[in-house]
Amino acid sequence: GNKAVALASRRGTGPSATFVNNLELLWKPSSQASGPLDGVASGMGWYEGWGWDEMKGNWKTFSSRQRRKFEKALSRNSSYEDFALRDLLNRSSVSLPIRKCKRSMSETELSLRDQLSTEAAAMKIQKYVNYRIGKNLLASQDAPLSAGAASADGQAGGGGKRATLHFAREDFEPFAKASATLRASLTDFSNSFQEIASKATKIEAAMEKSLQSYVGSPRVSRGDNSSSSGAGGKSDLVIPWGILPGVLRAWEKTVDEWALQISQKQMQLEAAESERKRAKLGGGISLKDNDNFINIFTTASLPWMTGTAVNPLLRAAYLSRLDKKVTLVVPWLSPSDQGDVYPHNIVFDNPEQQEAYVMDWIKKRVPFEPNFKIKFYPAMYAKEKGSLLPIGDITKCVPDREADIAILEEPEHLNWYHPGRRWNKKFQYVVGIVHTNYLDYVSREEGGHIKKNIVKSINSLVCRAYCDKVIKLSGAVQHLPKSEICNVHGVSPKFLESSEASPKDAAGSNERKRFSKGVYFMGKALWAKGYSELLDLLSRHKKNFGSNIPLDVYGSGPDFDDIVSRARNDGLSLNFLGAKDHQDRSFRDYKVFINPSLSDVVATTTAEALAMGKFVIVAEHPSNHFFSQFPNCLVYKSEQEFSQCLNKAMNEDPHPLSKEDRYRLTWEAATERLINVAEPGGRRNITSQALDQLSWTTHHLLANIEQFRKFAGAGHGTKHAPDDIKELDAERYCGAGFFDRTRTKT
Repeated sequence: GNKAVALASRRGTGPSATFVNNLELLWKPSSQASGPLDGVASGMGWYEGWGWDEMKGNWKTFSSRQRRKFEKALSRNSSYEDFALRDLLNRSSVSLPIRKCKRSMSETELSLRDQLSTEAAAMKIQKYVNYRIGKNLLASQDAPLSAGAASADGQAGGGGKRATLHFAREDFEPFAKASATLRASLTDFSNSFQEIASKATKIEAAMEKSLQSYVGSPRVSRGDNSSSSGAGGKSDLVIPWGILPGVLRAWEKTVDEWALQISQKQMQLEAAESERKRAKLGGGISLKDNDNFINIFTTASLPWMTGTAVNPLLRAAYLSRLDKKVTLVVPWLSPSDQGDVYPHNIVFDNPEQQEAYVMDWIKKRVPFEPNFKIKFYPAMYAKEKGSLLPIGDITKCVPDREADIAILEEPEHLNWYHPGRRWNKKFQYVVGIVHTNYLDYVSREEGGHIKKNIVKSINSLVCRAYCDKVIKLSGAVQHLPKSEICNVHGVSPKFLESSEASPKDAAGSNERKRFSKGVYFMGKALWAKGYSELLDLLSRHKKNFGSNIPLDVYGSGPDFDDIVSRARNDGLSLNFLGAKDHQDRSFRDYKVFINPSLSDVVATTTAEALAMGKFVIVAEHPSNHFFSQFPNCLVYKSEQEFSQCLNKAMNEDPHPLSKEDRYRLTWEAATERLINVAEPGGRRNITSQALDQLSWTTHHLLANIEQFRKFAGAGHGTKHAPDDIKELDAERYCGAGFFDRTRTKT
C-alpha cells in the first residue's frame, strides 16, 4: 500500500498533538520518507545535510513522554508560534545556554547549527515552509479530494487514482509566523544596533533590566507590521522574551567589532561621497560656491591678541556674512599653558567657556551677527619657540562629510610636525595663508644661518605636500610652491569709525586737538618684532639732532627686561606702558605710529593705525608695499630718511581717508580679494604631481618617527592626541629640540 504518512494525530488527539506531529515531520529528512508523492512526503528535511539519529533520538523524533510533555505545555500556553520560534532559535547559531535543547541534538546537528546564522536559519525555514505550502496546493489542485478522502486526521486509504493532501495551510501557519517573527525581531534589533554599540559598557545591565518587565509576556505590539499579522488583521508580533536576552548576550560579545565596522563603513561612505563631489566638479572647487564647507585652521586663539588669532576670527565672521558654511578650528591649551600665554591670568576650564569668550569678542567688533562654528584641537605651548604646536592629527576635527575646503592660517607652522592624514586627500581643496616670516626669526638665534636654511627647506616641503594654493600676504616671506602674493587681511570696522571726521573737524586746529599725543610703538616684546631697529633708529636720531623723541611703547614678552635695559643705557626717552591693543580708546589721541619691524609679513598694527587716520612711519620693505599706496604712510630707506619722515609727521596733519582708501582697508574688500585669488588654477602636470607626492611621503615618514620628532622639537608623545581634549596635560608633552632657541641675538 501507500507508505506516505499524513499529518495525523498518531499518538494523541487534539490540536496540540497534531502540531507535535507537524513539528516532528518538519525536521525529518525527506530521504526518510517514501510514497507515491515524494515531493509531498511526511519528511520535510529543510536542511538535507543533517543526519538522523534513530538510537539517540532528538527534536526530530519524540518519545511518548516527550510528546505528552510538549502537548501539555502547548495546551497550557496556547501559543504554537512561541513554541515553534523557540525551536527555531535552538536550531540556529545563537548559542543559548539551554541544556535540555542542546542535549537533545546530535553532534552532527550541533556542528551544522553553528554554521548557520539565526537570520539565515529563519529565512531558510520560511522559504521552505512557503515552498511546501505551494507544493501542497498544486497537489490538491491536480487531485481534488472528496470530503471523506481528506479527513481531519489526515488518513490515507481507499482505491482508485487519488492523491492525499498531506498538509493544509493552517498546519504550517505557526511555523511561518515563527520564522517571520524572528526575522522581524532581528531586523528591529539590527536597526538599533548602532545605538546599542555606542553604549557597550552598559548594554547588559540596561537590556536585562528592561527585559525583566516583559518576562512571561509573549506578545508585544510592534505597530503595523504586515509580515507578522495574523488572522483578523492583528499586527502583534510574538516575541520570546525569555530567549532574547540570550540573543543579546551573544551579540554583546562582538559589539566592539561591529562598532568598528560601522565606523569604517561610515568613513568609506563619506570618502566616496567626497570623491564623487570632486569628480562632479571636475577636480576643482571654489570659495564662491556657498554649498561648500569652509574650515579655517589657525595657530592661535583669543584672548591671545596676536595676528594669527584675530585675523582668522574676523575672516570667519566675514565669510559667514556671505552665507557660507564656516567652521573656525583653534587650539585648546591646558590650564598651565593658558596661564603662560593668555593675558591678565585668564584661564578657561573647558572649551565651551573659551568659545563663549571668543564669540562675545567678535560680536562687539562687527556690525552684524556672525554665524560660524568654533572647534578646538589639542595644542601645547612650546616656550622655547614662543609658539603653539598641534598635538596629533588635527584633520580629525572635521568630519569627512564637511571636508570641502580647508584654509590653513600659517600652513608651514601647522604642518611642521603633522603626523596624520594628508590635508589635500582629506579635503577637496586646501589654501594656505602665510602670516609669519619665520626665516627672520630663526636667523636671529644662535646657529641662525644653519637653522634658516633648514627651516626654509621644511617650509617649502610641507607647503608643496599639503596645499593646493599658497597665498603670501606680501613678498617678505620666502618663495613657496604654488604661491601668489595678495594681502587678504582687513581691519575691524571699529578703527575705521574712529577715523571719520566732519568737514569742520578736518580743520587744522581741530585736527591738532583730536591728536593730543605724539608718537608710539606697539609690538610684542621680542627683539625680532622691530625693537632692535627701533632703538638703533632713535639712537641715531639723537646723535644727529641732539634731542630725544619721546615715545610710548606698548607690549610685553620674554625680551622685555633686556629691551628696557638697553633703552636706558642708550639714554632714550621711552615710556613702557605694558601690553594693550588698538581697541583701547586712548590710542585715538596719538598722531604718529612707528613700525620699523622687518620681520612682519603684513603688520596688523600698521593697518589699524592707517584706518584710524594716523601717520605711519615704516621701512622700505616688501611687507609694507600694500601700505605705501596710502598718503599717510611715510616710507624711509635710511636712518636719515627716518628722521625726515618723523619731522614731517610731527609738523603736518594726516590726510583724511578717501572712500577708496577706506574700502581697501575693510574686511569686505579683503574677503573679496581672498575669494578671487583662491580660485583653483589649471591642472598640475605629472612632474608637479610626482613632486607633491614625494614631498608628502618624505615628510610623513619623518613626522612619524618618534625619535626624529623629539630631535626636531615636537615634544614627547605629541604624535597622538589625548582621548578627551579636556584632560589635556601639557607637562607630559614638554621637550626641546634642535630648532628651539636658547638665546636670541639683539
